[in-house]
Amino acid sequence: MLYSILRLLLKITFQFFFKRLRITGKDQIPEQGPVIICANHPGSFLDPIVIATSINRKLYFLAKGEVFRSSFAKWMLPKLNMIPVYRKQDNPELMHKNEETFEQCYEHLNNGGAIIIFPEGVSVTEWKVKPLKTGAARIALGAVNKYGTACPVKISCIGINYDDPHTFRKDAFLSVATPIDVADYVNSTNDKEQVKALTDEIAKRLTEQVVHVRDDQEEQVVCAIERLYKGELLLRMGVSTADLSQQWQLTQRISEIVAWYKDHEPQRFSGFATAVSSYFWKLEQLRLSDKAIRATAEGRVSARRYMLEWLFILIGFPFYVYGLLHNYLPFFTATYIADKKVKQREFKGAVGAAGGMFLFLIWYSVAAWLSNFYFDSFWWWLLYLVSWPISGMWAWYYYRSIRAHGKKWIILSVLRKRKQLLQELIAQREELLNEIKTAERQFNDRTPG
Repeated sequence: MLYSILRLLLKITFQFFFKRLRITGKDQIPEQGPVIICANHPGSFLDPIVIATSINRKLYFLAKGEVFRSSFAKWMLPKLNMIPVYRKQDNPELMHKNEETFEQCYEHLNNGGAIIIFPEGVSVTEWKVKPLKTGAARIALGAVNKYGTACPVKISCIGINYDDPHTFRKDAFLSVATPIDVADYVNSTNDKEQVKALTDEIAKRLTEQVVHVRDDQEEQVVCAIERLYKGELLLRMGVSTADLSQQWQLTQRISEIVAWYKDHEPQRFSGFATAVSSYFWKLEQLRLSDKAIRATAEGRVSARRYMLEWLFILIGFPFYVYGLLHNYLPFFTATYIADKKVKQREFKGAVGAAGGMFLFLIWYSVAAWLSNFYFDSFWWWLLYLVSWPISGMWAWYYYRSIRAHGKKWIILSVLRKRKQLLQELIAQREELLNEIKTAERQFNDRTPG
């Protein structure tokens, strides 16, 4: 009951927290029967919630045993479908308890249940799949070996791809691979060989479902190319900006080009990485965005356009104030806690989303109770309550528009006072684009397909 209520509330929360949350390949997850969901782990406890609210199966979660220490946790967490698992690095003296955990998982799978496991064993916000632990494979094979054909376990691998899991109103995209039939790996008398083969297959399928880069430098270059060139690529390929699946495939393609470029043209790659870092550093110092530079190069920044945007700002300001007054306190509190009080980066998005859900739930509940005394008409009261989240989203959109407007003001100021500097930035941007296009042509010419 508690699980179902929280799942519903979080599903509603994600409609606001994420700009877009999409899943492809959902039909690949078995609708019934024993299944283990394996996923990468870039966003801490945001990841299991995102998956649980995106698929139709009721999930059980393996959670670190150390969170079950208190009496309250031991009572509450099982009601949220959590099963403790013990790690050597946390407390080696409790490792023996994993035998009980594994038996509980076997029984749950034999009853046709679904378990979610993050086989990387650690959460780090990176564009890569880290080396996997063997726990998922051992549980899957253990259940099949114990119950035989009566327990046909499948493994569904889900790649979680975030724009940024720690920032409000960013995109999230889940990609599901075809399921693995665990029975296909029960074909050797050597248990270690079975576990290794199945773990390797899980790693392979997970890697195929995410944007996978090999190191921080490659990730920085991929991100830079996306900012510089992705919009042009989408337009050239006729891909809608609303199609997250196609955009994800395009980012995968960019990461492949970057890896090839680094391997085959290391000196040019190093020079490009330095140049693109320098370009974005200059923009940061000037408080400009690449979008503003591109708009200037294309002649889309002018005093006339700027004045029309001022008209929008003036008309929208009263609605912005209304939305701000009705939503600022819970939003600011959740943001402050996530940004200032949470030290580990991987937990910021999860704390912001979950904390925001509870704070807004309390805030809106109190508002509903108090405003009920003011309105005589039920319908006016309901309309007033509905206006709160709508005006809150408007306030956020308006705030973002103000920031973009400010960057255009900086552009116009630079045009008047430092025109030469602006022309240099436009020229530097063009040089970077030419290098990207050259690398893309070379990659297409020298690789099959």
